[in-house]
Amino acid sequence: MGTKFHKPPPFYQANPHLKDSFFAYESTKAVKPYRDLYAPYFSRASVCRIERLIQEQLIKFLNVIKNAAQENRVLNMTLGFKALTSDIAMYYCYQKTFGALDAPGFQFEPLLALDEFFGSRISP
Repeated sequence: MGTKFHKPPPFYQANPHLKDSFFAYESTKAVKPYRDLYAPYFSRASVCRIERLIQEQLIKFLNVIKNAAQENRVLNMTLGFKALTSDIAMYYCYQKTFGALDAPGFQFEPLLALDEFFGSRISP
């Protein structure tokens, strides 16, 4: 924010699925109206209001890791962080988690499908 530099087009337009999204805008000034729509939801006060929820989901996430370690199981942490983020974001928006942290080994089918769609599939 507040930078005079534009985003490098090759990096932000590399994914064809994001080509027409506001994520691919090169100019920070052009994307400001979109960013301003979301800003109130990510203010310090808004985040403080959901701190308890974030802590609950983080504890759940850490318990999955702890149980896997006790059982000598390998976890895909990339999927784990996506599951954590998804559950927090869904709860923040809809007061109901996605259930991604409940999937065994973080292998949550909707997240796997999204990875495949965006071409970032991580091998399980």
